Amino acid sequence: IEAGNLPEGTIDQVDELTEKWTKRVADLGFEDGGDMDELPEWYSADDDWSAWAKDLWENTGALDHRPGA
Repeated sequence: IEAGNLPEGTIDQVDELTEKWTKRVADLGFEDGGDMDELPEWYSADDDWSAWAKDLWENTGALDHRPGA
């Protein structure tokens, strides 16, 4: 931002999106168990992330960028 590479408000936008998606993930029943270094300790390969993936695709505009959209 200070170097002129990002528009003003970017940090606030990232903070807002982090809060929004942290809540959405929690609402789907997932818990943040730690950082990437600790991932093998808290992440289960048996977790079904389908609901999260669907929510992400439908609510971020990603579908607008699919071929034929």
